[in-house]
Amino acid sequence: MQLIKLGAPSFMKRKSDLPKVMMAFLRRMKARGTPVKYIRCDNAGENVDLRNKCQQSTDLQDVEFEFTARDSPQFNGKMERKFATLIGRVRAMMNAAKLIQELRNLLWCEAASTATDVENLLIGRNETQPARLAFFKKDLPKAESLKQFGEMAVIKVGSSVKGKLTDRGIPVMYLGREKDHA
Repeated sequence: MQLIKLGAPSFMKRKSDLPKVMMAFLRRMKARGTPVKYIRCDNAGENVDLRNKCQQSTDLQDVEFEFTARDSPQFNGKMERKFATLIGRVRAMMNAAKLIQELRNLLWCEAASTATDVENLLIGRNETQPARLAFFKKDLPKAESLKQFGEMAVIKVGSSVKGKLTDRGIPVMYLGREKDHA
């Protein structure tokens, strides 16, 4: 079974993976004392499958599903606008990193994860604290430790003495911070 940490964005290769991943997420939320009461989604096959599996399980029967019509984003406007903002940030991060198309196709999940991290560190107009702090009740990463997505660096390898013009390390690209790690 795939383990996905609470709060870390989940990216699935197939829509059919949704029920398994979401049920694990719902159980983690319930175990931490924050049970999910409602899920609003369209009535696509994977969402109906999730509802059916929740109804069949003994511990997730109390989750209520509110289905909206397919291809009607106006019924879930707030989330649709969030997605549009997130995708715009992902595009901007990859543009700023000057990634070629091949790397864009490979790294978009990392950029989306980093954009989500940044979003959760911001304080909303009508909020008194960042979403991450409100939800997890944990300290936030220090702003000084955040780097720009795609920033290049050199990591030192080896400890032996080398010639003056010999490379001291290997070039790397910053793809976001490690979750649950300093």
